[in-house]
Amino acid sequence: MPSDLTDSDLFASRLSIKPETFSRILHHLSGEEVIQLKGGWVKVLDVSAFRRLAESAGVCGGSLGPDGRA
Repeated sequence: MPSDLTDSDLFASRLSIKPETFSRILHHLSGEEVIQLKGGWVKVLDVSAFRRLAESAGVCGGSLGPDGRA
């Protein structure tokens, strides 16, 4: 069964947000130099900032260790 969903649509769906909102978040984080968007890939440039944002959004309950792993 063919699907018109993109990877971005699937990520947005998993986060229970609209694809447009997901795109705005990615571009905001890119503008803040927390992540880099390139060729369909997302590279985390500032792990500390990314972690702080995730924790403040309730996405990460602080369960990550110092090496960034659960």
